[in-house]
Amino acid sequence: AEAQIQKFLANPNTDFVDARFGGHGCFAFRVRRN
Repeated sequence: AEAQIQKFLANPNTDFVDARFGGHGCFAFRVRRN
């Protein structure tokens, strides 16, 4: 799960991610990278 977030943060073309964690349900957050 953390690797998914790291991969997302490393991609400047992506500003939205929806990741699912076992036991923690689902969460989504937006990141703006210029």
